[in-house]
Amino acid sequence: MQFIDLRKAELGAGFTVGRALPTRERRMIGAWCFLDHLGPVDLRNHDGMHVQAHPHTCLQTFTWMIEGEILHRDSLGSEQLVKPGQVNLMTAGRGIAHTEDSLPGERLHAAQLWIALPAKYAEVQPAFDHYPQLPQWSRNNIEMTLLAGEFQSVVAPTRVYSPLVEPGGEALHMSLSEGTRCLLIGGEPFPSRISMWWNFVGHTREYIYQAYQDWQSDSDRFPPVPGASIKLPSPPPPASFSAS
Repeated sequence: MQFIDLRKAELGAGFTVGRALPTRERRMIGAWCFLDHLGPVDLRNHDGMHVQAHPHTCLQTFTWMIEGEILHRDSLGSEQLVKPGQVNLMTAGRGIAHTEDSLPGERLHAAQLWIALPAKYAEVQPAFDHYPQLPQWSRNNIEMTLLAGEFQSVVAPTRVYSPLVEPGGEALHMSLSEGTRCLLIGGEPFPSRISMWWNFVGHTREYIYQAYQDWQSDSDRFPPVPGASIKLPSPPPPASFSAS
């Protein structure tokens, strides 16, 4: 068993989250390569989360709301509010840009994850999907929701490109106090190594360096996000990422 302490990361000006993946101890769990725990934050004393236009490649962003609401806008023209119990799933593929803004309310609480795309799907066309309802059931006084993949006879509707069931695991024994909330993720070992820099994922460092150049140069690979007036600049990748 491995315990990983969350490290603090800033998501937008003044909004701090707890980051579980990637860490030095664990880079990926199956295809899951990123996990942020947002909140819970008391929005009555906070400006909330406001993330300006930024790009992604070769991944899916997965937002599961627990409390509060977040408004998603992207370069495909999508505009979607995600509410408690719902999921927003954005497939970046070869390239997409988006913004995220929490709406006024009392509290904000969510999990945001990235799912790395296998090499054969790295250049898939960008897409956005919203899931207002997910499979739910009760067992042993525990309320369960299936966010992705399959569990026994239950299949989640979320569109994913990798098997998200941990091989060899048939039982998990936990002792939980009343009111505990758990997020369980797994998946078959990812078939290849990935590189990550800022908001980019790729199967080679050269791929990420090209994505960085395309974002900085306003390439049509990343169309503008409607309504976004500010575009976040990418920090330059290390020299080792540049093409030889």
